[in-house]
Amino acid sequence: MIDRMVREERAFRIFAHAYAKSQVYGRQCCLQIALLCSACWICVAPLLLQADSTVHAATAGTAVPADCRAISIWPVENPTITQKFIAPAHQWSSGHRGVDIQTTPGQTLFSPVSGIISFQGKVAQKSVVSIQHGALTFTFEPATTSFATGEHLMQGQPFATVAGVSDHCEDSCIHWGIKRGDDYLDPASRVARTRIVLKSP
Repeated sequence: MIDRMVREERAFRIFAHAYAKSQVYGRQCCLQIALLCSACWICVAPLLLQADSTVHAATAGTAVPADCRAISIWPVENPTITQKFIAPAHQWSSGHRGVDIQTTPGQTLFSPVSGIISFQGKVAQKSVVSIQHGALTFTFEPATTSFATGEHLMQGQPFATVAGVSDHCEDSCIHWGIKRGDDYLDPASRVARTRIVLKSP
């Protein structure tokens, strides 16, 4: 009888010890999980904040990445497009490799981007001014400028006037083209949203 009581007491002690140990182990597991979650949040939180600030910067127009489509402003105020961009099927095919914007002789042109004057002068007897912005070349004709090749421009800075010779529309419009390598791009697709007018045929 005594031996049975001793065995039962020993078994109870073993059970009680095992139960207490399991409780401690459970609390340790919960603590480890909590610490792991905290560590993950510490790693992820800065990335979320950075992504949020990037979105706000882009929508506010304060720091738009260079590879964003909307990188430009219009070279004239309240633009009226007289001829839209028509992409050529091939480099040698016909098309309209830019947009024609209604202007008046001597009208001021504003730099669509920050860049440098990469060319100013005559191309096949046409008066052309070009601005280099990274891999993109912005061309304007007919246009003349007092800036020298290599001079830097800020976006929105007056840089040229509508003047000279062009085979597009002479003194009634400015032909604005954008080129990347051998490819021509639609300037209207590169500007931030703004109200434009398409002139009736």
